[in-house]
Amino acid sequence: MLDQCNVRHLYSEYQHLSMLEDDDVQAALVAEHEWTREAASEVVALAKTKGSFLLRNALALAIALRIEDGDQGF
Repeated sequence: MLDQCNVRHLYSEYQHLSMLEDDDVQAALVAEHEWTREAASEVVALAKTKGSFLLRNALALAIALRIEDGDQGF
């Protein structure tokens, strides 16, 4: 699971989204990266409200606990 969570690769994949407004980021995630609308909305909200410090730690904990998909099933 850890090998599949290459954040550096994901960062380079999503970096171009930094110039977009939230709604446009969500639309791009759906159109270009095959996210559902609900998941795209959730991940943008998580990034804005929680930030990289908390999410980085949540990722590490999820990997350690072998949690691939959370309770919401995204």
